[in-house]
Amino acid sequence: MKKPITSDHFKHFKMLSRLKEQDGALYFIVKQANLEDNRYDSDLYQYKEGRVTRLTSFGDIGTYECQAGGILFSAL
Repeated sequence: MKKPITSDHFKHFKMLSRLKEQDGALYFIVKQANLEDNRYDSDLYQYKEGRVTRLTSFGDIGTYECQAGGILFSAL
């Protein structure tokens, strides 16, 4: 028996955006629905040498720039 899709279903989806490469590592933002606060949480991740690492836990990362020596955030 198939279950109908409800709004709760969408909290399981993760969307990737703003992919950038710097010094052999990939950086990207992961967005996921936060139904309790009626918004999307977004955090920065790094993929390097086959390993994914979450770099932020603010939940509101929008834009960033990779530069030599680090990552710059336009606003937090």
